[in-house]
Amino acid sequence: MRGTYANIDIDVLDLPLIPGCVSAEPNGMSYAELRDSLAAIADHCTVVGFDLVEVNPTLDVRTGVTSYLAAHTVLEFLGNICRQARWERRREARAAARS
Repeated sequence: MRGTYANIDIDVLDLPLIPGCVSAEPNGMSYAELRDSLAAIADHCTVVGFDLVEVNPTLDVRTGVTSYLAAHTVLEFLGNICRQARWERRREARAAARS
């Protein structure tokens, strides 16, 4: 199976969600839509790597909402990737080797 590299551009999200992105556009995706799309990618592809771009903390409002949303997206996507069968097989093999 071929590997998939995912490039996540934070400006895919709707403008009010990401004030710390210089190139945000109105009428973007909701966070739930992005989360579900990334979960589907992790479910159907062998993700070998990914990046998340376009976060500019100097433009972020005092709450740091864009940075938080970006970090949350990365963590959720990593969690979905770690549920892939190849990672589960590796965990099971390590557990069997320990016993």
